[in-house]
Amino acid sequence: MDISFTSDTYPHDRVADLTSELRTMVNEIAEQNHAFPFDIGIVIRCLPDGVGRKPFHRFRTKDNSLTIDITVSHDLYRTLSMNEQREQLGASFIDFFEKSLHRNKKRATIEDTTYMIRSVRRWMKANNWIEGKISAARELLLAGNELFYVSEQSGLPYDEVEDLCCKINGAAFNDVHRDNKKPIILY
Repeated sequence: MDISFTSDTYPHDRVADLTSELRTMVNEIAEQNHAFPFDIGIVIRCLPDGVGRKPFHRFRTKDNSLTIDITVSHDLYRTLSMNEQREQLGASFIDFFEKSLHRNKKRATIEDTTYMIRSVRRWMKANNWIEGKISAARELLLAGNELFYVSEQSGLPYDEVEDLCCKINGAAFNDVHRDNKKPIILY
């Protein structure tokens, strides 16, 4: 059983970096699920909405492999912090991953599929991909807590908590988020 990741992304988002983070999960998940009956290749694309690409999955009997191709919105992701992108991508990933595995129930037992999904969910939760720092901060803010307290409790920088508070209160962010701006190097 092998799991591989690749990404296709534009500048001004952190999806390539986040895909690299997901690669760190591969050995742990493969070790826990070594008897899983097929390989899984995952492509994560962050493309402008105008491209119109939809996510899909395909099983190749010849290679005994499942390809999962996930597409997220560059128009949205460029406005999000890296932590927000991580949790958004985590939610999209786990949702489509589960659906893709469940659609291939002829090729893997329910037990194997359930165990694989639980392993991935456990890793994602432990690494702030689902129910992470952003979710914790959002709950604390909605409960009426002060920004400094939320920053302290969630582990997020104060300015990110402040941005999140503004979004919760209806502010729209259309510019490239500061996390996504590459430094300019002058020679």
